[in-house]
This record gives sequence, C-alpha cells and structure tokens, in this order.
Amino acid sequence: MFKLLPLVLIALFSTETSVNDRPLKATTPAKVRLIRAALIQRIWSKPWSAIAREQPRSVDQQYKPQPADALPTPIENLRSVDRLQTGTEAVPSAVFVFYPVHDLHKAVIVHQGHSCDLNNSGKRPDNPGVLIQKLVANGYIAVGMRMPLFQNPATCAASTKVHAALFDHPPAHGSAVQYFMDPVARTVNYLIKTQHNLEEIDMAGLSGGGWTTTLYAALDPRIVKSFPVAGTLPLYMRGPHYNHDREQFDPSIYNIAGYKDLYVLGSTGPGREQIQILNRYDDCCFGEKQHTVAGSYLDLIRQYESEIQKLGFANFHVDIDETARTHQIPESAIDEVILPAIAK
Repeated sequence: MFKLLPLVLIALFSTETSVNDRPLKATTPAKVRLIRAALIQRIWSKPWSAIAREQPRSVDQQYKPQPADALPTPIENLRSVDRLQTGTEAVPSAVFVFYPVHDLHKAVIVHQGHSCDLNNSGKRPDNPGVLIQKLVANGYIAVGMRMPLFQNPATCAASTKVHAALFDHPPAHGSAVQYFMDPVARTVNYLIKTQHNLEEIDMAGLSGGGWTTTLYAALDPRIVKSFPVAGTLPLYMRGPHYNHDREQFDPSIYNIAGYKDLYVLGSTGPGREQIQILNRYDDCCFGEKQHTVAGSYLDLIRQYESEIQKLGFANFHVDIDETARTHQIPESAIDEVILPAIAK
C-alpha cells in the first residue's frame, strides 16, 4: 500500500510521536524514490532541483589554514585548500576542501560529528583527520566538515544535547534537520560546479558524522559510496539510554523512513555502495557494550544486513570492527575497508 500513498499522507505519518522502525518500507526501487522524495520535502520543503543548485555562502580559495581551524597536518601530496562557508548566519558551518597535487578525480567528504577538531588533538584519537591525510596522499580530494555548533575548538559546544535547541528554532521552511544536511548539499554542489573532471563523490563520517553520512547518502544519489562509522543502529536496537541527540530519533523524519530504510536508500542506484562500520568494543556509542535490548548484538546486526541484501537491489554491507577500543574510525577500517572500496 505504501507506493499508493501521496507525499502529503506520508508527511502526516511524521506527526506521530512514537517510532517503530523494525518494518522495512523501502522494499522496491519505486518505494525508494517515493520515500526519498518525502524526506526531501520534510527537510527542505522545496524540490530537489532547487536544492541541487545552491552554493556555499562564501568561498576562500587558496585558503591558508590557521591553528584555530584544527585541521590535520602535515598532509602529503597537498596542493591547496578552499574554505567554504555554508549553513546559515545563525548556524554556520565551515567546510575545508583539500586538493591533491596528483588528482584521481574522486572526492570524499569526511564528516567529523560531535567533535571540534580534525587533527586528533584530543586525548583519544578518533581519526577523521587521519582519513583526510590518507585520502589526499592517495590522490583524492578530501573535504573536512563538522556538525552544527561544533565548528572549532574555540567555539565548541560543551554537550551534544545543544542540538536539541535547533529543533526549537527550525528554519522558516522545512525541518531543523536541514541545519545538518544543507551544508553537505551545498558542498556537493560546489564540487560538481568547480571540478569538471570529477568522476565520483563519496562520503564517510564518524559518530554524528556517521549519522549525517547515513541520512545524506539516503537523500542524494550523487553520493556513490558511503561509509558511516559508529553513527547509527535501528531504533528497535536501542535501549532507553539512547535518548539524546534529537536528530537521531526525531519522529518527523523516522516515521517516514526508519534506519533500515535509510540504509537501503543510501545503497541503491547504479554503482552505489554503503558499508556501515560498527566498532564492536566501542566505549561510547553503537557497540556491544551499549546494546541493552533483548537479542544478540551481532545476530541483530546480521539480521538487518541480510534483510536488506535479500531485496536484491541494495548494495549494503556491515563491517564489524574488533580492533578499536574507543569511539573512532579504526585505522584498520581506513586501510582495509574504506580506501580499497573507494579505489574500485
């Protein structure tokens, strides 16, 4: 029945307060298109054709990075950096584009999430900066981004809970989730407009950046390969302690598409692939230690992976890393999963 419902009725579902995302709705390519259109309408309240034309608010080409930017250094094979200003004036988002000297005509967006540095300056290495360094060294354009309100160490939010306030002050049109998605869309548009030999745009992210990667890849088929790391699990796999990060469970989004639906949307289309990376021994989020609901952590993950693969049209896989003991993009995942997949 789902394919028969017009977008306005799907939007009505989004007003419900409880979400059961166990049933998979995106079971055909036609339903994938319908659900994607409903999500775009809910988030932006305008057509995708308009979103795909929007550019950054300002661009600093040949930008000289400053210490306050907290960017990775040194970067082998680096030619230049652009700084893009995206987001809104009230909720800005700075984006850094790292261009290699020897360019293989692929770009990879690396989204940091709930952290304000990209240079592993914290007490525990989380490695988005390491991924950027290795991407550029291998000849890929790398793009460094952070979540709203987590822009640099000098202005870093004290808690991930600050994002809840964004939902009390949504944009004039659409959902507060737009604050998270719009900077990525404008960045993709900028890459396509300025890099005429670009053959592929991929995306990876950690934690909140993994959530961003999951949702944005579901919305925009121009993201070919996506690698969300320690960023989501279906809501039915989450215990009551997962009650923060409003963007992770806002019913207006997840009554349209549950997490399994997002995985399908992000991995459907010519040449597309999504590899979800979860750290089994993560000390923060989405690991076995945080799994408190009934059922085996590993079995439930393999069940939803199998359910999606059996559809026959979605190219989705889960890599469960057993090397990391903290909340990070494991270097083994960078070297053995992400870089080889991008190189294909």
